[in-house]
Amino acid sequence: MQVALVDLDTNTGEKLSAELNAKYGSDRTAFIKCNVTKEAELEHAFSHTFKLFGRLDIVANNAGIAREPDWQLVIDINLTAVVAGSRLAITYMSAPHGNGGVIINTASMGGLIPMPYAPVYAATKAAVIQYSRSLGQAHENIRVNAICPSFTDTALVAEGKTMLPTVFGEVVAATGPLLSPELIATSMIAIVEDDSKNAAVMRVTNARGVDYQSYDGFLNKSTPLTPKL
Repeated sequence: MQVALVDLDTNTGEKLSAELNAKYGSDRTAFIKCNVTKEAELEHAFSHTFKLFGRLDIVANNAGIAREPDWQLVIDINLTAVVAGSRLAITYMSAPHGNGGVIINTASMGGLIPMPYAPVYAATKAAVIQYSRSLGQAHENIRVNAICPSFTDTALVAEGKTMLPTVFGEVVAATGPLLSPELIATSMIAIVEDDSKNAAVMRVTNARGVDYQSYDGFLNKSTPLTPKL
């Protein structure tokens, strides 16, 4: 397996790429600097990855922020970039470039429950969930799933605790210890490897562990409202 690490943080990205190449073999990973809100940079990240590795099988749209005062940037990173990244992924996973693949979009439990202290963030994550479920039913040979972690030990949560210490303290106390990034990564791999999962929404929480959101509606889940695109 070969992996492209796409991020805005050059120092961390290049360091991680070097560590992974040293551990798993040279040229197994490549770091590509990218601001996901810039269309040209995102397109370059995909085209350069395809040029380096010759194929694209899995895409994880994982960038996210939770700075409510910068609400437009929250939308641009958390939602618009996910849509743009998914569309590019479909391009490179479809003929003549590819023959299918898997897209995993990072949402949040905040997309399933109210977050009065972060309404814009919650709205973007809810949109990612519904976008992933809908897109998953729109294409043959391309599975699209969303993962919804609870509070995880990341820089995003650390920033939130600094900005809203009382609120985050109360919420984390109610939901349990912060989840580990390793648990989220393992869960991502599981949903990618499970061929039966498409248009699925995985939840990762202290209360339930790893499970899937159930949708029991009037419409059969396997029957899309529109033809395949």
